[in-house]
Amino acid sequence: MSEYLTGELLISILIRVPVSSLVRFTEVCKEWRELIKSAYFISVHLDYVLSNSSPVAFLKHHSASPKLDRFSIA
Repeated sequence: MSEYLTGELLISILIRVPVSSLVRFTEVCKEWRELIKSAYFISVHLDYVLSNSSPVAFLKHHSASPKLDRFSIA
């Protein structure tokens, strides 16, 4: 890894980064590319994202009348 960042510290930082940015970060250096593409990092990143993402709700408008608003949550 880097002389400034230990492997675990770097992982704990990078798991918080969106995938679109991680793709760009693979160009920083060979060690980052190998880390980000490793099965271990992919698994840890996925676990972090799934455990820290908030649920998404969609509202669908069902009203035929302008005086009555009806919504459903999907």
